[in-house]
Amino acid sequence: MKKRILCFGIAGALLLSGCSQEDAHMETQAAHQATKEESANLHLLDQELEDISAEEWESMHLSETDFDQFLSSLPEKDEKGFQEISEVSMKGTDIRIVLNNTNGDTLDNLLSAPFLDAKVRQAYLQSAYFDGRQPAIQIMDSAGTVLSDTDEPLDLAKP
Repeated sequence: MKKRILCFGIAGALLLSGCSQEDAHMETQAAHQATKEESANLHLLDQELEDISAEEWESMHLSETDFDQFLSSLPEKDEKGFQEISEVSMKGTDIRIVLNNTNGDTLDNLLSAPFLDAKVRQAYLQSAYFDGRQPAIQIMDSAGTVLSDTDEPLDLAKP
């Protein structure tokens, strides 16, 4: 008799713990869905890359819609009327950025490519698209010269 009561007690405890884990899983999914749809601290993207601190990057979250809007805003003209980027496209985790010149491997292009890569990559990592894998970012000029093509963060400080 004691064995039956013990078996029923253990079975009941396992059943109840299974239900609570299912509830916790459903709560986690609901929270993840909410963060996919909500953004936090979008105003930080209006700053220059070097002005955004690591803490500010960590506090930022972009919904898929807001990340798409961020990418589509990159080809816009600046206040001087200059358009540095002519095209941005994204397919899955592949992002392609086309600079608005045909200068190839000039110093301007080679200097702007790592900064563009870093800003777009960091925004992607803070977006709802990020699933633990780095995006593949390709930067080229309008003549098709590839300036940067990597799926790893650029290491700007090599000894």
